[in-house]
Amino acid sequence: MHETLNDRAQLGAILANLGNLEMELGRMAEATARYETALALHREVGNRAAEGVALGNLATLQHELGYVAEARSAYDAALIVHREAGSLHQEAITLGNLGMLHFEQGEHREAAALYREALRIHRDTGNRRSEGVALGLIGELHMALGEYEPAQAHLDEALRIHREVGNRRFEGGALGTLGELLLGNGRIEVGLQTLASGIRLLRDVGDRLYVAKLLCSQGSAELGRGDRAAATAALAEAEAISADLGAATASDLGRRIAALRDSLERSIRGG
Repeated sequence: MHETLNDRAQLGAILANLGNLEMELGRMAEATARYETALALHREVGNRAAEGVALGNLATLQHELGYVAEARSAYDAALIVHREAGSLHQEAITLGNLGMLHFEQGEHREAAALYREALRIHRDTGNRRSEGVALGLIGELHMALGEYEPAQAHLDEALRIHREVGNRRFEGGALGTLGELLLGNGRIEVGLQTLASGIRLLRDVGDRLYVAKLLCSQGSAELGRGDRAAATAALAEAEAISADLGAATASDLGRRIAALRDSLERSIRGG
């Protein structure tokens, strides 16, 4: 029908939404095909704002699968388009996503600058939902740097906003990160409980990628307290999800799985 009416712009929007759904369901190959077709259609009709979103979607997908160079290039291209189109909200989202890529590569100074610029734009434009996301990213960065008090403050504020706006996916992510923070502080029982709450929420909303990442943290903590069976089960599920999603070994999930697998193997060798 859309082809008959030559409504190429609307078809591009529909395909982009279908791509989002495929990605949420963990069907990465299907999501890639949807996004690439949507991008071609947006370019065909000259919709620069939608083109920027499509580039950002492709970048995020490549990022999650561990294709760093491709993701960086697509993020940079998306930023150029967003700025030309005056899409402040999308620019800020892309800044945050690009910051995550830098963070995962250990480039913390670059990540911090991108996160704070994204947070400034979200606050200036009154976007509470995205403000919560940016606060969570900053909290995670503080945690990685061993700065536990500011990490806790940012994550607590992010969690309050996620609950305020009903963002269950990011509420689950914030709970997971808070659980990891508590585990890092040696608060094993409450950390595992908080982590489990995050995993349950993420299962409910179908975010299998994030579930797999948190399973690795859960498995590591269980191994640390001597429960090798629980750690093995967590690793097996994370590996199954990773294989189903087609995640590269260089992805954040791939690195988490490798670290847990190595720890388990050392534990088994050590008796």
